[in-house]
Amino acid sequence: MHFEQRGGGRVLDVVHQAGARDLRAHLARLAVYLSKNARVRQACLLLEAARLTEARLRQEWADLLAILQPEVTSRLALVAVGDELEVVVPGADAHLEALAALARAAVTATATVTPPVPKHLLILQVLMSRWLVGQGPISRGELGAQAGATYPTTSRALKRLQRDVHARSDRSVELVGLPERAWSELLALSHSLRGTVAYRDASGGRTPPPDLLRRLQRLKPPQVALGGVVGAHHWDPLFDLQGLPRLDLSLHAPDGVADLGFVERLDPALEPTSPDAPGSVLVVHAVRRPASLFAEDPAGGLPFADPVEVLLDLHELRLHEQAGALLDRMMRRNAA
Repeated sequence: MHFEQRGGGRVLDVVHQAGARDLRAHLARLAVYLSKNARVRQACLLLEAARLTEARLRQEWADLLAILQPEVTSRLALVAVGDELEVVVPGADAHLEALAALARAAVTATATVTPPVPKHLLILQVLMSRWLVGQGPISRGELGAQAGATYPTTSRALKRLQRDVHARSDRSVELVGLPERAWSELLALSHSLRGTVAYRDASGGRTPPPDLLRRLQRLKPPQVALGGVVGAHHWDPLFDLQGLPRLDLSLHAPDGVADLGFVERLDPALEPTSPDAPGSVLVVHAVRRPASLFAEDPAGGLPFADPVEVLLDLHELRLHEQAGALLDRMMRRNAA
């Protein structure tokens, strides 16, 4: 997953549980990206929980760099952390060292291997979002296109969800109930589904999230939607939470490149931090499927993330009770 910080001229490509094949593929991808984007100062490949020894890692790195142009290799960087591994190339780079520390903390906090994201959960996201806002049935082909799944994959996913899916005579489908097991699985794997970057105020203070929201509405960056507590209030005027603990945003990145340049324009004092660290005031979640499912704001402001993304945000905020109440009210409203 690419996260691009255009203001700082850096690109970050994050790969989890990486092996040698991942290393070669992603380095080649970054090299091509650099060759087409001369303005980017540095592109870094971050390997979290890498499944390589340091010797193998450095050898693979050297082999690939030997065949690339110097104007590309001079802008490539590598950070890799694992159980007994930490490699930072080039060394003596404060930005890369800080990145390694964050990655090390994430690997330490997540001792288990994150499983691949099952495709039926991507299908579930689209179906559930449509169901909760009463959009009605959707053709199988369009469902697969919105979720980024092939027709056979979509059919297999629908078979897994068939108890809560109604198939019409025209082969369109719609959700008619909550697939509780699949929903629990989606909650457990939400970090795998969504790339997430959190920010804190590096100035020593704490910029109030409502202030960030007002600035963001003036800035109106493209492909960005409001999620979390703000999105919950949009989908349910009865949502029971006053105040704004942090600003959650969804960023549509179907091509794998999430442009985070708007963050620096929003507040130059914001710096990346661990999503689980206290004090984060802004969190950006990448929506990778082809369809954003964003809902337009009738007042002309920024759009809102779909209700499933909002529910995932609330659970990440540990607002489990409020998330459950929101889900119940939206289901009752749809059934009325």
